[in-house]
Amino acid sequence: MVSPSCRFVPVASVLFFASGLPLSSALATETAVSAATPSVSAASATEATSAAAATLPAPRVIVLTEAQLPKGKDAETRKAEDLARDQALRAKCKAIPKDTYDKYLCERRTQVDLVIQLEALRKQLDGQTPRWPVDVAAQQHQWEARRDACRQDQDVKMCLELAYMERIGQLQTQFGLVAADGPIQYQCGDQVLQLTYHATNPPLVEVVKGGQHRLAWMRPTDNGVDYHGDVTVHEYRGGADITWDQQTLQCRQR
Repeated sequence: MVSPSCRFVPVASVLFFASGLPLSSALATETAVSAATPSVSAASATEATSAAAATLPAPRVIVLTEAQLPKGKDAETRKAEDLARDQALRAKCKAIPKDTYDKYLCERRTQVDLVIQLEALRKQLDGQTPRWPVDVAAQQHQWEARRDACRQDQDVKMCLELAYMERIGQLQTQFGLVAADGPIQYQCGDQVLQLTYHATNPPLVEVVKGGQHRLAWMRPTDNGVDYHGDVTVHEYRGGADITWDQQTLQCRQR
């Protein structure tokens, strides 16, 4: 029995990859070989194919000079640019009291970058349709209230950073802008839930139950990771406990 991992590769494909010719040229070569040898053994066909491939031009290799190679910024350049930007932000935000909500939003480079990223993302998505019905404007207002609540948080810096990262991930998921794994079906009693994992930062899981979509973000725990948000997902081998509206469902992967 042939292993499922073994796949028949047509002669045209061999000629195409070996020669660098367009696929149409390789197909023409294969046709010519077949027409010339209407009834030959497998060994003869192989010899004919090898002979045809030998007459094809070698693949063209373009060698780039050092000057032509793409270059990124070296570590020293990036460090100097970051230092200059930090100095500019500190000068701009000098009058704002230290370790405050407004100070972090104005001066902390990581936070400023997240603010810029979210603003650019919202402009990019303006007028586009999400993957499922969502009141994007209402969700934005709800998120702004949550962000502003960080003023009273014990760790204002982390609260702000997570708020922006989660809002960015929420939009990326709703509009299908990041890689995803799923949907994976889970049997939860007499219900079937679907889980899709999205490569946001931090990663999140989209849970679909009865047509409703809810999101939960990865959080580290003593025993691995859980997902917390509008729904809670605790995974274990072959299954998951999913808490939806304070009801915990014990689910097995189908």
